[in-house]
Formats: sequence, C-alpha cells, structure tokens
Amino acid sequence: MALRYTENLIPIMTSNTTPSGVASASSTWGSLGTAEWNAFSDKGGAQGWLTSRGNLSGWLCYKFDYPTLIKKYVMTASNSEGPRVWFFEGSNDNNNYTVLDQQSVGINAWTTGAIEFSINNNNHYLYYRIRVLTNEGGVLYLGIRRLQMMGTTNNKHLIKQNAQHYTINSEFYNNTTHNFTPLILTGGDKPNLADYGTFGFDDVNLLANNMTKGTDTFKIIDKLRTQLGEKFEIVKCIKK
Repeated sequence: MALRYTENLIPIMTSNTTPSGVASASSTWGSLGTAEWNAFSDKGGAQGWLTSRGNLSGWLCYKFDYPTLIKKYVMTASNSEGPRVWFFEGSNDNNNYTVLDQQSVGINAWTTGAIEFSINNNNHYLYYRIRVLTNEGGVLYLGIRRLQMMGTTNNKHLIKQNAQHYTINSEFYNNTTHNFTPLILTGGDKPNLADYGTFGFDDVNLLANNMTKGTDTFKIIDKLRTQLGEKFEIVKCIKK
C-alpha cells in the first residue's frame, strides 16, 4: 500500500513555544531572527536557524505536545552552511534518542531547494531532532532554513458526535474554552481524504495519554467525555 503523506505536522511557529510544541537547539547565533523557531516559521528565504559563531555542527529539535508518528521530513538550507552529514532521531525523554535516518549529501546539494527524506519509522515520539555532524563547508556556522515533518494519511482517525467532528491534535485545543474546537471540514459532515490528512490522528491509543496545553493538563479521553459525554464515535479513514 503506497503511503500518502500529511501536510507539515509542525505548526507555523512564532516563538520557541507558540503556538504549540517546543523548538530547541544546541546553540543559536544570538539574534531573534536566527533563533531555533525560525526554522519552523515558514519564512521562506530568510536565514532560519543558525548555530553560534564557529559551531559547524549541532542539533535542531521539535517537541510535539504528544507522541507523534513521523514518516517523512523535508529540509531547506543554504549551500555552504547547510547540513552535509546528519542523523534524524526520535526520543520520548529528550535523553535517549533512536536514529531513524542517516544522510550524507554532496557539495551544493541545497541549490535545488527543499529535499525530502522518507523514513521507515513505526514508533511515536515526543521529540524529533536533526543532529548534524558537519556542514557544507562554511566557516562561520551551521544553518537550516526550514525543517518540516510529515505523517501519513493512512488509517487516520477523527472524533465524531452527531454531524460534528473533532481531533485530539493539540493545536485544536482551546485554552479559553478548555475544550477541543469543532472542526470545519471541506467534506462537510463526511470527512474526505484532505480532512483526514489535515486533522486526523494516527493512533487511538493516544486517547489514553495526558496532554498539556498552556495551563491545562488532562487525560485526553477524560476531556472528551467531559466535553462530549459518553456518546461519541471514533471514525477511521482507510486507504487501499
């Protein structure tokens, strides 16, 4: 069965902690415009993340709000400062990391723009990072303009109550109402492939996990029962 990938699962970051998740790095150049979150900010041709002066290796990490299955990552960098040799890794404690991918690219590999890397990963991790051993030859710093991470739309799930649908993805939890936000789907009351790809979560076991969003910490299944009562469904997208 061929995999179909989601959109980028990392939200457009406006700081290291907003709108959700946490961006971190081994070092930064020191200016706001090159802090780690810039690599997740959709700034196009901007510099993105840069290490501190003289550091030609380092790591860039994103922590999701709950364990997430990543099957592909996409990276953009500049020619001389971009990664040349690196590992893509996952962890659930930010201490013990599992290598999910190892790459070595040639000189001038980043002239063509973004490069996609599919990975054979079947585990959910809170933390994903790229750990770079050396850059493309620049002498001042290591830099990544943008890093995106994707799951798949295969076997995605949504929560349904009557004609309304919800997701447990953290960006759709509202800290003001203390509830999950009802979704506006392009398929209306019948979610289509794009809806599952955009909003779906990939493992029903995640409902038993705790989630922290802002000042709220709760078990996901308990929050759904409080918000929706006992009468809701878990609906699944199956692709052949």
